[in-house]
Amino acid sequence: MSKRLFLPLTLIALAFFSSVIATPIEKPNHIDPRTIKDFYITNPSLILYYSDILDALVRGNYNFSREILDILVAVGGPNNIKTAVDRANELSRKISQLLENASLSIEKANAYLLIEDREKALEEAFKARHALDEASSIIVELRLALSRLSGLLGVTPGFIAEKIDDLADRIEEMESEYELVMLRIQGLKLKKTKILVDVNPKNVVYGENFTICGRLLTEDNEPVSNATVKVSVGKSGYSTVTNISGFYSLKASVSEYKREVEVVAFYEPEKLKSLRSCLNKTTVEVIFYDTKVLIETPPEAFPGLKAYVNISIEPFEGSRLVNLRFDGLKIASLEIEKPNATLFFEVPERASPGLHVVEVWVEPEGLYAPGYAQSSILVSLKSIDVHWEAPSFVIYPFNKIYFSGFANYYNGTPLSSANVTLYRNGEAVATTLTDAIGFYRFEFYGFSWFPCSEADYELVVEPREPWLEKYSYETRIIEMNLVTFIGSVLLLMAVARSKLPYRTYHMVKSLFKRRREPAKKVEKFGEHVPPLRQVIVKTLRSIEEKVGKEKKRIVATAKYKGRVGLVQWIYFNVLVYFARKLSAIGKSETYREYFRRIALALEYKTKKSFLKLMLMAEAERYGGKKVEVEEANALAEEIIDELEG
Repeated sequence: MSKRLFLPLTLIALAFFSSVIATPIEKPNHIDPRTIKDFYITNPSLILYYSDILDALVRGNYNFSREILDILVAVGGPNNIKTAVDRANELSRKISQLLENASLSIEKANAYLLIEDREKALEEAFKARHALDEASSIIVELRLALSRLSGLLGVTPGFIAEKIDDLADRIEEMESEYELVMLRIQGLKLKKTKILVDVNPKNVVYGENFTICGRLLTEDNEPVSNATVKVSVGKSGYSTVTNISGFYSLKASVSEYKREVEVVAFYEPEKLKSLRSCLNKTTVEVIFYDTKVLIETPPEAFPGLKAYVNISIEPFEGSRLVNLRFDGLKIASLEIEKPNATLFFEVPERASPGLHVVEVWVEPEGLYAPGYAQSSILVSLKSIDVHWEAPSFVIYPFNKIYFSGFANYYNGTPLSSANVTLYRNGEAVATTLTDAIGFYRFEFYGFSWFPCSEADYELVVEPREPWLEKYSYETRIIEMNLVTFIGSVLLLMAVARSKLPYRTYHMVKSLFKRRREPAKKVEKFGEHVPPLRQVIVKTLRSIEEKVGKEKKRIVATAKYKGRVGLVQWIYFNVLVYFARKLSAIGKSETYREYFRRIALALEYKTKKSFLKLMLMAEAERYGGKKVEVEEANALAEEIIDELEG
């Protein structure tokens, strides 16, 4: 099946089944079963397992994804949609197979061309032509099938059309490869050529000219005149024309600092000539001087401040252009006239504390090749000294809350214009700036409804200089509201004098006593248990027998409030068993998210059984369908047996 079309076709089926939901849900990425209450859903599993099918397709597990689709179709939905999807899949599979056959035939034709077997190469080319023609006709049929399918579903085939266009583009690529093979087959009738190439001198000084010469001949050693010969020297290209005797000659120079540069001569005949292309190559030795660069950086630097780099270049003559980079960003450039120099630069203000890379690039100059060196530099922040004063206990509404103190540089100099912010329980309540002598002060009335409580305060000082680090300090202040405190005391005294506590105690005691009596009666007289309850108890006991005494406590803890069917009850108990056996369910984790997380620890058969049980439970709960309880119970036993085994 075409990997390009399987995913889109599956998604079209999902789009149809999700459209039959009575209450529309716009583009759901996830539906938590606990949030679905009173509205009827024909088959919510198609939406709930949208991401599961995608995961299976991405992993290349097409059999598993197909099984999911079969189960979903079996739960509900017309068969003609499934038939239309299968027809489209069949056509896409045929196209893929034809393209594979065409690609294989083209590969074989190229292999025969290497040994110059023209007849077999032509035979494979004809096979490729036939496969490409058939694929082109089937793709037209596929477009019609998808158009009919989109009409049945009532959706536009927009994104599916893009996938078909990709297949059409692939066919065009194969057509180009086929045409190239046919040109090569025709080229076997052409006369072979050979080109000679030589350089003089063999050792060339960088930047100086040297001579490249040679001759272009046929396989019968006949000269090829007035032919264009292309010559490449490293990355540089030249061209010339042969004379009447097939000779060619040109001047070139080396523009690369390499000890050995390749010289390639190439001949490409014109289309009307019955000659084949050819090439030949040689090498030339290049003479130049390597540049050695040594650098030295300070052990520590600070953002926004000046730093230096000591540079030593060897050999050195005249002047050299030097570029400086900080973490790959060019920050300085200088032309130096001495072999030893010092380059000053400013560390970027946004440089974070830690190690950074300083690079020095020396530009080439004549016979001197470019040079490079790098070093690491530690960027750190300087600390500041902050003094503060604050109360430890305040009484509202009589006392004010105040914070005051001084902020200084690391050397004791007052820190002015620094931003000072005060936070109460994580929220900013006041802000100010330090003055010329580094002084700051907060003073305000606080408020709390609690008679007596503790509040967390944080003082944050942020200097404007980028090389200074931020200062923060946390403290805790006891806050007392005198009005609510007195009111609470009076209320407690009034309650203590009344009979309200005694009456409340006896009322709660009688309620608990009434709730326990029916439970004892049910345990004592099993024949009065409703039939549905009896089946649930029987199912739970069968699960308990499988998991043992330890698992009885697991099943006993499974509680679910609200409407719940028997299969849903069994499903929840298996989930609890997974939680105890493998991994606990997160507080904000849905059942499907939990299943995806533990799926890697389960065998394929276990995952398949649990998936089927989950679909049955959802069909019973949200789809209002009747589900076989015995089959659900057998699936639960099979899952537990596989995990215990």
